[in-house]
Amino acid sequence: MVALCRQPHRAALRHIRRQPCRLCALEIGSVRIEVIHFGAHAPDCSVVWLPDAQVLFASDLIFEGRYPYLFDVDVLALIAALKRLPAFGAKVIVPGHGILCGRKEIAALLNYLETTWARTADHIAKGHSQDETAADPGYPRYAEKQAERLHQANIRLMYAQIGKRNRQ
Repeated sequence: MVALCRQPHRAALRHIRRQPCRLCALEIGSVRIEVIHFGAHAPDCSVVWLPDAQVLFASDLIFEGRYPYLFDVDVLALIAALKRLPAFGAKVIVPGHGILCGRKEIAALLNYLETTWARTADHIAKGHSQDETAADPGYPRYAEKQAERLHQANIRLMYAQIGKRNRQ
């Protein structure tokens, strides 16, 4: 559903909250703003795209330079959402966490998530416990090791999600 909001910006933002839409475009002055629902990191996760400036506010879809906080995220949905971001052709991406970034950081995060998912699935296929899986030093690592505690939690979350999918 596409909605074009021509109300003052506060009314338009209230409108978005009442009736989430895939795309809500509004203009404030001469600036076109598109709010696009993505889901993935959270059911209500949206990105904000400024097409004229080619700036993408990626919200919590991107954790630049560090381990993402997944907690209860559907990891495969997050991977799918991240794969959609390069299509914007953004010159600048404002992540939910970290400094301004670009396609390189999206690729790094995708690599971390996909490699960690695949390695975890491998451990499960071999019958390893969650503790054995999380203790594997062969997982991809961020050099800075910011939020290192999240790395173990991410492995455990993926282990649980893969296990649940396997039981279905």
